[in-house]
Amino acid sequence: MNVRIRTVVNDVTVDPIYASDSRGVMLRANVRSAQSTPLVDRSGNFVGMVSTHYRRPGGPMPHMWKWVDDLAAGFLAKQ
Repeated sequence: MNVRIRTVVNDVTVDPIYASDSRGVMLRANVRSAQSTPLVDRSGNFVGMVSTHYRRPGGPMPHMWKWVDDLAAGFLAKQ
């Protein structure tokens, strides 16, 4: 969020981004990987985040990035 770039966690079980409590929540929800893409307005202000969670390690398949990027771009077009 602070650096305004996409974050990808390929494996929730080992990524240091998660503290043990939040890791436990993710694993109980059957989440093994995740990505978060920030939504930033035209002025550069952070306004939200699009996050997707996956049941398998490795994050999204490569073809999914276009959909996430299109969603974020569509949001910005309405600003």
